[in-house]
Amino acid sequence: MFGRNKSTTEESIAYIKEKEDEMEQKRSLLLVLATLSTTVTYAAGLNPPGGFWPDSSASHLAGDPALRDYYPRRFKAFMACNDTAFAGSLFIIVMLLSNTAADHVVESNALRLCVLISLFGLMAAYAAGSCREVHTSIYVFTLVGAVLLYLIIQWIATIVPRPEFVSKCIKWAKAEKNKLILKLKSFLTDNTSTSSEQEMPLALDQQQPSDHDITSTVSDVKDDIRKLRTYLLLLGILAATITY
Repeated sequence: MFGRNKSTTEESIAYIKEKEDEMEQKRSLLLVLATLSTTVTYAAGLNPPGGFWPDSSASHLAGDPALRDYYPRRFKAFMACNDTAFAGSLFIIVMLLSNTAADHVVESNALRLCVLISLFGLMAAYAAGSCREVHTSIYVFTLVGAVLLYLIIQWIATIVPRPEFVSKCIKWAKAEKNKLILKLKSFLTDNTSTSSEQEMPLALDQQQPSDHDITSTVSDVKDDIRKLRTYLLLLGILAATITY
């Protein structure tokens, strides 16, 4: 009985630690994203697309934005969206650096809304500042609309309660994912096994893995997947920064 209680306590501590690590990772990634967003929007606000007039004339002064004279509506849209993304990124940084209920901040709807507004401002500012022709504008706005729709669906999915059928489908998908992870881990382990492992007795090979081994395997694979997601996210942030 005491052994069972001890095992339950250890599992609870491990679960809490895993959730804390996950929260800290989300907080760090959001902080990196908000910092880079603040940097690029600040630079774009001081150096808008089209550059500045090098000299003065009857219609403009030296140092005025050239885009404002040729496309005034696009210039206003670019500045409004860029300023919105800049302000939203600053607000995200302030929220993430606050020590008051840091865990609740990461999971709060206010933070999700700020991230959504900042990303929308970035995409809209990029579309307004880079489009020159009609077909290019349609292509860019279609991509922006698709990304925005995906972000809205992701945000609404965390607020709206799921029907019972959807919850069952999600549980089934998670169970199938865990089975696939175990098969993948077993396949990789079999391919990388040494000759000494191949000479183990047949009785040991026929032993079924324990629950602890399965949990450890799933945890290791989840860590690898989490690291891969982190690398891909940083790569995407770098690509977005360069293209913007």
